[in-house]
Amino acid sequence: MLPDIPYRKGTAKKIQNVFGGLDAQEASVNGAIRSMTNMSGDRYPMLATRQYRYNLPLWSVYTEQTHTQAEITDPHGMFWAGAMYVVDGTKLYKDGVQVTGVTLQDNEKVMCGLGERVIIWPDKVVYDPRTNPSTGQPVGLKSLEAETSVTGLKFEDGTFDGEEAEMNTITHPNSSFNWATIFSVGDAVTITGCSQTENNRTPIIREIDGRYLRFYENTFTGTSPVTENGSVTLKRGCPDLDFLCTNENRVWGCKDDTIWCSKMGDPTNWYVFDDISTSSWSVESGTPGKFTGCVSYMGYPCFFKENRVFKVYGSRPKNFEVLSSATLGVLPGAAKTMAVAAETLIYLSRAGFTAYTGGIPSPIGAPLGLTKFVGGVAGSDGIRYYVSAELLDGSRELYVYDAIKRMWFKEDLLNCQYMAWNGSALQLQALTSERVIHTNDGGIILMEEGGDDTAEPDDEEEEAELQELEIVHNLKVMKFYGKAPQVSATNGVEKEPDFLGQVLFGDFDMQTFDSKYPVRLWLRASANTGVKLKVQIKYDNGVYETAAEYEPGPKGQDYFPVPIRRCEHWSVAIGGRGPWKLWAMEQEYYAGTEARR
Repeated sequence: MLPDIPYRKGTAKKIQNVFGGLDAQEASVNGAIRSMTNMSGDRYPMLATRQYRYNLPLWSVYTEQTHTQAEITDPHGMFWAGAMYVVDGTKLYKDGVQVTGVTLQDNEKVMCGLGERVIIWPDKVVYDPRTNPSTGQPVGLKSLEAETSVTGLKFEDGTFDGEEAEMNTITHPNSSFNWATIFSVGDAVTITGCSQTENNRTPIIREIDGRYLRFYENTFTGTSPVTENGSVTLKRGCPDLDFLCTNENRVWGCKDDTIWCSKMGDPTNWYVFDDISTSSWSVESGTPGKFTGCVSYMGYPCFFKENRVFKVYGSRPKNFEVLSSATLGVLPGAAKTMAVAAETLIYLSRAGFTAYTGGIPSPIGAPLGLTKFVGGVAGSDGIRYYVSAELLDGSRELYVYDAIKRMWFKEDLLNCQYMAWNGSALQLQALTSERVIHTNDGGIILMEEGGDDTAEPDDEEEEAELQELEIVHNLKVMKFYGKAPQVSATNGVEKEPDFLGQVLFGDFDMQTFDSKYPVRLWLRASANTGVKLKVQIKYDNGVYETAAEYEPGPKGQDYFPVPIRRCEHWSVAIGGRGPWKLWAMEQEYYAGTEARR
């Protein structure tokens, strides 16, 4: 007798009403999102497009009737310290207004804040916007270093705290000279060029009285007075640092294998090695390799090498202690990928994107698949980690990691140069590769483009459109995420046009080797008026075929017959230009039998 052939009546159904984040791993199937463009986890478990961005002019001059705006031409840095500071070439801008009298070096900046003050490296300057009580004007820009060379200095006896003291005074030959125009009490000055070589040292200034510079007694050697007929140089210097951060009212930095911190509250002094709580401090880690980044995290200055993480414990130089662990540190060249989201420090390591909470770092980049990242720029809005990640070919892709939901989302190909939180939103400075639309008032709106090009174009017109979107204009503009600003015709802020939002689901095999016959697709979706959703399906290793193109309107459910093919697995792609949401998706199919695999 022949065996019975199993018989199944009707169709099987699979509904999905929970949509996770990106899962680009090759093995992701049955509801996982293999690829996406401009999607967000804000409405999880619903699937929805991200919020609009706004084009924010870098600087504007407003009147009641008109405004003018300009573009960044040579971006070198961006930092928020109570105001948004932007470096454009050699110019410094504060909230869009150029800071007069400031000329910086024309190079990449490392910036950090100490209260309202902004420290700028490698220029080694500090900008202080606070008002000087005597002038009523901002304190302004000050060099962290000070240097002077003098011929004819005298090293002699003097006074200290009103008492006579031996060999503690440097006297300037000009009786009208005032050392206070160059140095301050408490500065550590490095003295070089003395013929009495024992006096070439770095003492700390204790008193300044016009032409007299006083130190502790017997700071200098020789029989008073010692007159230097040659040129002697006095310098308050700063170490050369690659990375900066601030912690507990000090500026911290690192270079090669050395960690430094400034005098408390004073970023101008790095060599004040006094035995008091406010002194400067430095130490070598004694481990191979160079430091790759530093950040203030959970109340401690943290330093990174590629294979080590260092924490500095203690409250004063006397009890500072460096503890390290051999684990995943920051990848060389990826210092700008460090940002804190939901109290978690995230950065790019040699194992991919990594989360650090003070213990053992954990790689979190598996959902991004096998893509190799080598650097990038990151920022945070407090909960979400934004990173414009750099690939091996130099291109950028903008990803978002929701640290609460622990999900990744991909937005587009925005090439961000800098990110900074401006008090209400995450602001991005981007080198764009989008089409440009000129508005009537001369402003510029950027059209976001990108997405997965796996789907085949349906016709020559669509193919031409895809080619058009690849044109690169290389504009440098300011953008920001977060709460929408007040948008009007005169404030120069424009909302971006409708962008492409799409998802590409992993293969649906319904966890069986049997053949299947998809017949119908149900969607519970909504979209803004005029927004069309395009639904495509691909069988096995074929090409995508359009199943439907429709306007969802308000929340409702619609079904679409799909081209019927016998297959082992299939994939679904949904996309539209403009905001849309997907509550649920149900797939209806005929299930095959074991006899027809």
